[in-house]
Amino acid sequence: LDLNNLDFLVLDEADEMLDMGFLDDIKRILKKTNNKKQVLMFSATMKEEIENLASSYMNDDYKYIADLVDTKTSKNVKQTYYLTNEKTRIDVLCRILDVKNSKKTIIFCQTKKECDELLMELCIKGYECFNIHGDMMQEDRLKTLNRFKNGDFKFLLATDVAARGIHIEDVDLVINYRFPQDFETYIHRIGRTGRVNSVGEAISIVNGKEINKLKELEKFINVIIEEEIMPSKEEIIKSKYELLIEKAKLVKDNNDYQEAMAYVRDLNKGDLMYLAASLLKISVDKQIGSNLDKDIEYKESTIKHVRENHTRLFLTIGIKDSVKKGSLLDFLKKETNIDKDNYKNIEVLKTFTFIDVNNDVVEEFIKKISNKKFNNKTIRIEKAKRQS
Repeated sequence: LDLNNLDFLVLDEADEMLDMGFLDDIKRILKKTNNKKQVLMFSATMKEEIENLASSYMNDDYKYIADLVDTKTSKNVKQTYYLTNEKTRIDVLCRILDVKNSKKTIIFCQTKKECDELLMELCIKGYECFNIHGDMMQEDRLKTLNRFKNGDFKFLLATDVAARGIHIEDVDLVINYRFPQDFETYIHRIGRTGRVNSVGEAISIVNGKEINKLKELEKFINVIIEEEIMPSKEEIIKSKYELLIEKAKLVKDNNDYQEAMAYVRDLNKGDLMYLAASLLKISVDKQIGSNLDKDIEYKESTIKHVRENHTRLFLTIGIKDSVKKGSLLDFLKKETNIDKDNYKNIEVLKTFTFIDVNNDVVEEFIKKISNKKFNNKTIRIEKAKRQS
């Protein structure tokens, strides 16, 4: 390859190229080029090696241009997290996939082994997904990426190395199945969505031990990452039904239903309603990979010291709903007429609350408080599960 007459040399993802050990290769290429070329380097972070590279191979009057923003991540990306433990991590992932109804989702794994194992688990549950990682041939990776771009499947599993340089404009959801080891990796991952003028969402699945690291990340990127509550069975089913009805409206608007009309033309209104409801249920059941009847444990260390003769309950209201212990106790007393002495160990967190309720009144409490509203927020209640 003759590089003597090169006019432009562009190094994209400069920091990642150096992290992956290509510094010597880049220098070797640069030395083979002429001195009249224009050089441009693009990098998410400015490391010392990049500055050295610039001073060595760019003209003395080169300019360093920084995109100065308040945050290190795109404002077009909504960033949230779900709290879980290791036993239920994949259950949490499935519920996220079921409720979000995204068009294209990238799920980031930490290792090639995890990527392969998760692919198998998701395929067994009925999700259409494929993966890319460093052990795959480049040709196979490109084929998978092209199929993903074309919408042949919705969920792409990837390791960080394999995902370098992925530029797919309409990825609307990125999921950190495993929280990344460093903050730059997090920034790179969620940069796969919310590109140009589009809006995206980035979700991290974290356990209790990773919360402190997540708080440090918030300071680093200057963004508050909100906690989300696990979607209920009813919420997931409702979202699927609504999505299918919207798709059916599109078919109607495009007049694509004439062929099927012959099969339902002679049915009466009652039969048509039963048929529509049955088809909706069949379709939704096929789309949902979650075990919606399984209780998901939200926190690893939540209920190790539940008081004797009490049951630990999980309420879907918290600090962001202006919940304080005093006002909560007053609300519970008013709605249930159960004396305050029956409530112990109240723990109010950002988006949910734990409370120990006397076993003698716990069923009455659940019945009277479920679906009631506190500051316009509907309360759901679940019994927390004791750790094995």
